[in-house]
Amino acid sequence: MMKKLIIPLLFILLTSSVYATSSLSYISPTPNDNASILDNDFVRINISVNESNLQELKYNWDGTNFTIFNDSLVLMMNFDNVSDLGESNGAVIDISEYNHTITINNTSPTFTNSGKFNGAYQFNGGGMFYTPSYKPEIRTLMFWMKTYDQYANLTPPYDDPQNRYLFSQRFDSTETIGEWDMGWFSQPKLRIYAYYNNGGSAKGHALVTNTDFSTNIWYHVAVTSDGSQVVYYVNGQLDSTHVHNVVLGGSNNDDELFIGGGGANDNLFYFNGTLDEIRVWNRTLSADEVYQHYVSNLNKINSTQWSFYINQSENATNGLAEGAYTYFAAASNNTGAETILATRTINIGSIQALVPEFSDYAIMLILITTIGGFFYIRKRD
Repeated sequence: MMKKLIIPLLFILLTSSVYATSSLSYISPTPNDNASILDNDFVRINISVNESNLQELKYNWDGTNFTIFNDSLVLMMNFDNVSDLGESNGAVIDISEYNHTITINNTSPTFTNSGKFNGAYQFNGGGMFYTPSYKPEIRTLMFWMKTYDQYANLTPPYDDPQNRYLFSQRFDSTETIGEWDMGWFSQPKLRIYAYYNNGGSAKGHALVTNTDFSTNIWYHVAVTSDGSQVVYYVNGQLDSTHVHNVVLGGSNNDDELFIGGGGANDNLFYFNGTLDEIRVWNRTLSADEVYQHYVSNLNKINSTQWSFYINQSENATNGLAEGAYTYFAAASNNTGAETILATRTINIGSIQALVPEFSDYAIMLILITTIGGFFYIRKRD
């Protein structure tokens, strides 16, 4: 009898572990379902995810899915110095599912609690991180930056040691198709210097933002590359588009990704500022996806918990129009099991909409007069 009981119990235990699902929940200050918000053009949504083997996180806003986390996100660093994840000052973890090694070059950047989201790293012009285990195509690069000093040398060959490089895949003496670097010293714009395919040989040109970047201000920057063009987005909005016939980091490029500095023709240059929330995708994000990442953040709290935050509006320039909107999130783990959080509705309205117009008052007055007259006649009868 005991043997007959043990076999079904083992089956239940095994299948429950194989098909274990993630746990998701809304947390404050997320509005309750069907809540109404007056004279507000955005809504803040916070979602907690409990999953040690997160494979995908999707966020759905008003019927449109946005993939926040999956295997196309090949490098992700929150820079939060989370000891539960094995981080410490100077020891940085890639929390994408690939867990790439992140190494210090020269002196260690300094951790600060004053990041855009939680912690961040300050780069003092003398050190950076790089990825010896990762030599990627850069289909999308995204980060927050705040720079401390003005650009330096503005004349070719741009090799002044005070120049401020943010990223690079160009640390060798050979100019190779797909190599590139990004610096902040071009009057005072961000500039990518990238090598394209010039009939089988490499030739470089400068891809410069339209935006002028000021010191001591946080900026969100995204760069996408698809083999035909490179696109800049600044603070969730399109900045500029540049023709470029090879993917950044692609083709014959086998250089590591430098973070907070860069190499150019065997020379190293370092950023002087703060970087936060580094992301690299092996796919080209759309403009709508870039915006959603600009107004949101996903961070890993410990080995099993994640927190997703979004300050949802229509886009980077327009708030939410009056109306009802729906939202939810879904998470999948390494078994493929998906958990879908209950859909909530938020109603955006205005105080003005609740104030009766003159015509409303007129109708009310007619109704009151009619009802009053009716009772007066009944009384006389």
